[in-house]
Amino acid sequence: MYKYQKETLQYLDEVCERLEQLTDNRMSLKIGTIRDEFYSQYAGRYIEKSGDLLIRLNFDERFALEKDDEYCSVFETFDICDGRIRLDKDIFLKLNEWIEKIYKEKHELEEFHERLNLELKALNKVLEA
Repeated sequence: MYKYQKETLQYLDEVCERLEQLTDNRMSLKIGTIRDEFYSQYAGRYIEKSGDLLIRLNFDERFALEKDDEYCSVFETFDICDGRIRLDKDIFLKLNEWIEKIYKEKHELEEFHERLNLELKALNKVLEA
């Protein structure tokens, strides 16, 4: 992994931590591809795998490898990843769409709560009269 890739992944990790404070939804975003050795519990040895590199919100692992609809954890810290990573060119455009979607959902939820609160206040006034 190159230094700029490590810094980009660290930045994405920090952004996702902030986004998790805004939503409880589980979301995944393809940010590139990775090829690395992963430990197989079934074979009892390391096996080289490649697939899509995903960044995920509200999952146990932030980064995951997706291959044939099968997911596995990629790495826990950025220092131990020796894999060959290729980040997508439009990663920040995808991230921006993700952020807009989360903020839009949060705004719509707040508007719903405000309308519901006003209706409940009106209902309470009617019941008191």
